[in-house]
Amino acid sequence: MYYQQVGTGNDKDQSKVVMGLRQYGFDTFNADLAQVRGDIELTQNHRVVIGGLVAGSRYLFVITSKSGDGQLLIHPPGSQVNTKPVAGSPTDAVVITGIVQVPGGEGSFTTTSGPDTQAPVILNGPTIVSQTATSLVIQWQTDELSTSIVNFGTDGSLDQTFTDEQQVTTHQVTLSNLTPNTSYSYQVASADPSNNGPTQSSTAVSYTIENADTTPPTVTDASIAAYPSNVQSVIQWNTDEGSNSEVQFGTHQDSLTTTLVDTDLALKHNVTLTGLVASKKYFYRVFSTIASGNKSIQGSTKNFTTSAVADTAHPVVSNVTASAVAQSNSTVTLTFTWTTDRLATSFVDYDTLNTLATKEAAGAQTGSTAHTVTVAGLKLGTTYHYLVGSSNVNDSRVPAPNVTSSILSIATPSSVDATGPSTPAITAIPGDGAVFLRWTRSTDASGIKAYNIKRRGTDLVSNVADTSFLDQTVANRTGYTYTVVAIDNANNTGTASTASGSVTPATTQVATAPSTGTAPDTVSVKPTLVVGNATPVSGDPTRATLTYGFQVATDNTFSNIVISIKGIGQGTVTNPTHWQVLDLGRPDSTALVAGTRYYWRSRAHDGVFNGQWSSTKTFVASSAKPTAVALSSMSAGSEHGIVTLEWTGSRTDALHAGFRVYRSPQHSGPFELLTNRLLTGEDNEYRYIDGAVRVGQEYFYLVEVVDVLGNTERFGPVSLRVDAPKTFSLAQNAPNPFNPETAIRFELPIPQRVTLVVYNLLGQEVVRLLDNTPFEAGYHRVVWNGRNSTGQATSSGLYLYRITAGEFVTARKMVLLK
Repeated sequence: MYYQQVGTGNDKDQSKVVMGLRQYGFDTFNADLAQVRGDIELTQNHRVVIGGLVAGSRYLFVITSKSGDGQLLIHPPGSQVNTKPVAGSPTDAVVITGIVQVPGGEGSFTTTSGPDTQAPVILNGPTIVSQTATSLVIQWQTDELSTSIVNFGTDGSLDQTFTDEQQVTTHQVTLSNLTPNTSYSYQVASADPSNNGPTQSSTAVSYTIENADTTPPTVTDASIAAYPSNVQSVIQWNTDEGSNSEVQFGTHQDSLTTTLVDTDLALKHNVTLTGLVASKKYFYRVFSTIASGNKSIQGSTKNFTTSAVADTAHPVVSNVTASAVAQSNSTVTLTFTWTTDRLATSFVDYDTLNTLATKEAAGAQTGSTAHTVTVAGLKLGTTYHYLVGSSNVNDSRVPAPNVTSSILSIATPSSVDATGPSTPAITAIPGDGAVFLRWTRSTDASGIKAYNIKRRGTDLVSNVADTSFLDQTVANRTGYTYTVVAIDNANNTGTASTASGSVTPATTQVATAPSTGTAPDTVSVKPTLVVGNATPVSGDPTRATLTYGFQVATDNTFSNIVISIKGIGQGTVTNPTHWQVLDLGRPDSTALVAGTRYYWRSRAHDGVFNGQWSSTKTFVASSAKPTAVALSSMSAGSEHGIVTLEWTGSRTDALHAGFRVYRSPQHSGPFELLTNRLLTGEDNEYRYIDGAVRVGQEYFYLVEVVDVLGNTERFGPVSLRVDAPKTFSLAQNAPNPFNPETAIRFELPIPQRVTLVVYNLLGQEVVRLLDNTPFEAGYHRVVWNGRNSTGQATSSGLYLYRITAGEFVTARKMVLLK
């Protein structure tokens, strides 16, 4: 038996495995007959080999890891152990006194009836998850523990080899010291502990980029989620490229004092925060850093509250599906999917017997709500019986109970799948030193595994999972054509697409560089960076709308980016494109350090390509550079559902440019910018009207003074609650007389259904503006366009309008004058 435990964090521990033959009918075994194996060396990656096992027998086991300071980890959780020495075992061995199997086969295994002759199966990949000028990071997954081998080279050769003997199922290999802007061929392989294999992938291609990557990874904000219990919380998010996982958290949004980092590169990130306090609010932010060192921008600070008691709710298993793919090597892969209503583990028990008496188990302990488990190496023309299950990852009971589906069945195909996927259609768009490719999605009964791309008939890149790709290895003023071909999950290759039209990259194929003008050398620690708008590429109206990105670094090569942002909207002549350098997660805090020199630049993005960088500008941040404006008063009030914010300045400066207004439903923010231009006033008196508010809600307002140099300073917040009306009322319409339309306002102190009808002088109904329509408490407005219920214009004259809102009924007159 080989068992490998991958450590977490930076701790190094000793390794122990305690195991014994399963007692018939029980999930326990005789502790006196236990085998204990281990290693007293401290390490993060643990591997224990146990021999002398009986073929076709089921064993239970517990692993322990003991750190240098004496802390003991026991897995599976809840295994009952003591420290009674066992003869012939390592010092301080633990002995199992009871164990229960947990999902995914953890804590138990069954030896095969004969020797293991099955080579590992590559379930997915290999894929490139990170590219730099001098490195490639390759990932793939196998169905069993196996080694990681990569054969690679340039010019189509595979004359170099990287080997990692560590036995894993998720493989990640970094090829380093590569040549920039160079195409590399590569092939991955894996061999299991019984020396079956190595199983080899087909040869794939990728390339290193020409220059250092200065673009940070993008964290998909909608994917950020927290799953708390009373003592821990799982944080998950996605990125657009392979990067590490970092969470900063704390009990106050301005003091995220604890940081956890997982250095493995991933697209789907999973970090567990432990040691939390029940019924307490925590704030957190997530970051991801790619291999070149670029860190994601500082996103908003999010929060969660731990529960008062342990989360012991069972997950609900639903939407169970199974699909079978017959591979070209006459073996079958089964993929099981299901969903749960909460974060949970994943496991599948499967067997050719409908009782699952000789079941095999596969799964993962990583929490998810969308579950996928794949098993490989199965037989053609065979019925397999299975059940899927999950356990709540936050359940503190040991072991956590699991919920399973009923026993289901699936018959594997009787013959291999030899049908290739459909042919995609490809489009190429030229840029500056790059070409953007997109293509239609291929279809196949087994599903699409990946796409391969050729450029001018030569392999460019393999195993692209998406339906788009950015080729960054082209030369300007040179023509290129591309083809793409799909590969299905049975490893059949389809027919290549028709070649794209020839495209020629050039500097004129992207937006021009924004202009940066001149600015003082010393600015505040919260400066506003202002640029003149770029010009989009001509001839393509779909790329005419520009957004802007900014980078701020401590060096003029931008290898140490302090803060960056993307997606800033384009400004106007009176309100130019700008960005205030703030900690984006905490608008009232600074991202810059006083006394430090910084460099910054900006570029536009047209939805496809980044434009040219602006010239690099520099400044020194100084806390002694506030704006030369002070406020003598600031107040807010509401009337009829409209907030009026007023403030008065006590001194001004010739550099004063105006004010911005921010609003938040919370005192600590985050604050939303309400003004799209700078506000000015007369005699140092200023006013802002906010009509987009709701009754019963408390609001906090900040005003921010801005000078022409970009220095800013904030005042406030002031707060008020927008109260509901105290009584029902129906106001006089305005304008009155009117032509062609008028507004009718009414006030409701409580939620109510409202009917509002217009009548002529004969008492005949002209139009029903509202008919038992529900409204919240507050101030409301309805417009009548002077037409009747059939849409015809009414004649001049006197009309009545009548409101009914519960027991409140009243009417008023109005005049239509043409």
